[in-house]
Amino acid sequence: MAGKHELEYKGSGISWTESVECKSGQQEIIRTELQVKITAAEVKVQAEREAVEEERLAYLRALEESKQAEIKEAKALVDMESRQGNIIDFRDGQVYKTIKIGGQVWMAENLNYEAADTYCYDDRKSNCEKYGRLYTWEVSNKVCPEGWHLPSDGEWNTLSNEFALSEFKDGWSLGFNPSFGGRYDWDSNRFFSLQEWGYFWSSSQEDYDTAWIWKFMNSNGVRFTMHWKYPQVLALSVRCLQD
Repeated sequence: MAGKHELEYKGSGISWTESVECKSGQQEIIRTELQVKITAAEVKVQAEREAVEEERLAYLRALEESKQAEIKEAKALVDMESRQGNIIDFRDGQVYKTIKIGGQVWMAENLNYEAADTYCYDDRKSNCEKYGRLYTWEVSNKVCPEGWHLPSDGEWNTLSNEFALSEFKDGWSLGFNPSFGGRYDWDSNRFFSLQEWGYFWSSSQEDYDTAWIWKFMNSNGVRFTMHWKYPQVLALSVRCLQD
C-alpha cells in the first residue's frame, strides 16, 4: 500500500527505525534496502567492539609483562646483593667491592695498588682513583693482596662462560662491572683508549714476551669481551680473583 511507513528493525545490539515513502508494492524492496543498512551497521558495531576488546587485552598483556619485568628485576637485585661483598687491602687501606659469579669471587673494581712501574692514565691520579692503575705483566703477577691472585687465562674463560650462560649475557648485570681504563704503551710512552677499552692481564704466558689478556669494549653502549695476547711490556688493568 502506498504512503508513509515506519519500518523498524532490531538486531544484536542495535535497533533502527526509518520513515520512508513507498509506492504500492515497494514496501518489501525498501525493507530489504533497510536490512542491508542494518547489516552494515551491525558489522561496523561488531568491528568496533572487537577493536575495543583487543585494546583491552593488549593493555592487560602489557600490564602483566611490566609486572613480570619488575619481579625479574627485583629478583636480580636480590640475587646480586646476596653475591656482593668487599675487602680491605691492608697494604694501603683501600676498600674494593667484590662479586661472586658462579663459583668464583672477583674484585668488582680495578686494582689501584701503587707499586714500581705502574701508571695512572695520562699521569693523573684521578684516573687511577676511577679506573685503577695500569701494570706491566711482570708487576701484575705480584700486586694482588693476600688471599687473591691474578687470574689465569682458564679462570678468565670460566668467567666468560658464566656471561654466556647468563640470560643477561654481559658483565654489567652480573656485577663484574668492567672499567675501561685503557692501556699504556711503554715503547711510545703514550696512553690509549680510556673509556673505550678495558684491557685485563691473565697470569698465563703465551711465550717469552707475550701473555694472554681479556679485552672489554665499550662503544655506543655495545660491550663485548675478546681474548687476545699482548706484549708483556704494555701496562694494562688488573682484576684480582680470590684464592
